[in-house]
Amino acid sequence: MDDLSENIAEQINSGYVTIDSFEDFEKLLKRFPNDPALQRASADLMLKNNLPDEAALSYSKAASLFLKSGNLLSAIFAIRYSWRIKSPSYQEAKLFLTAARDNNFPSTPLKIFFENLSNPEVISVIKSFEDIHLPEQKSIQNIDDLQNSLNFVVSGDLKEIRYCPVKTKEETVYKQSIVNLSAEDSIGDLYPIDEEKVSQSYIVTVTPVELLRLSKQTLLQLCRNYPNVESGLQSISAFRSECRKENRIKKNRRDINPQFGRKITIEIHPQSSDNFPIIIEGYSTDFSIGGTCVVLDANDVGVIKSVASFSRKIKNSKVKISFPTEGLELKVSGKIAWTKEVEFQHEKTLALGVQFQNLSPKLRGMLYVFAESSKRK
Repeated sequence: MDDLSENIAEQINSGYVTIDSFEDFEKLLKRFPNDPALQRASADLMLKNNLPDEAALSYSKAASLFLKSGNLLSAIFAIRYSWRIKSPSYQEAKLFLTAARDNNFPSTPLKIFFENLSNPEVISVIKSFEDIHLPEQKSIQNIDDLQNSLNFVVSGDLKEIRYCPVKTKEETVYKQSIVNLSAEDSIGDLYPIDEEKVSQSYIVTVTPVELLRLSKQTLLQLCRNYPNVESGLQSISAFRSECRKENRIKKNRRDINPQFGRKITIEIHPQSSDNFPIIIEGYSTDFSIGGTCVVLDANDVGVIKSVASFSRKIKNSKVKISFPTEGLELKVSGKIAWTKEVEFQHEKTLALGVQFQNLSPKLRGMLYVFAESSKRK
């Protein structure tokens, strides 16, 4: 697949380009016959126009092409649609799964998961997947949320933010750790399946995202029918833990000490009408056009006599943030998506995850310039 076909397929699948004509797709497929993304987009159009048999064949071809290109998760996504339209014969399913178990595929959470399962178990899991489509800047997991699903990223980019304690000789400092997630990564830790686990991170989409999801309820049923499924969950958990230890998670990872953030003023509007706005200074880190993390200045926060109580008081509150920049002040509205207790300047305080809202095109442009200038500092 050359750069032109990849660009066309990416724009179609991202929704930036829409093709509603079979003739146009035929022309593209004649020019790029081995492009799996175009083949899948063509199948989507067939299904939309009530041509299930043709769509099933096209999804199956797309799945084979994805396998040949080394994209296991996209292949699973496509074959799931084909099998949902028309159940495969034993031989058809066996041929696909044999190709999917090729040892040349890189180690990913899905590959590790399937290595523990028999063919009937893999087929059952594939048929149980729910496909999820999310827009950019959509929060899909907050700190302290109950873990209730296992997600595999088919396409798109996400950002995971967590706080990691780092001990020094003088104190324990909580550093912000950012992991950029993309295709083939997974989200959600459900092992052991019979325990309640809470999220230790905040995850937001950076671009439009496609996921394959298994809810906890679905996984519980699968585990009852197929005990190997829980072993697969254990393998995913161990794999990701090892990746974190060895710092081998895909893409870029960086730690930020809140002490070096940009000083800002945040105006918090608690949901209760009995409360006046709370105006506090803090430090903005991990700034983007979608949101920012704000670490409240413990020395300036007289209202935080009880961090836990204050956290409950401001949960889900609307906020306004003032960013001073080169002779002017940039004011942005948003909402508190999550809170996390941290230690800053030897005092307990709060880190707030703020998601920006109601941005005009002009303000988005200003934020983009501001975000780019922040990265260079």
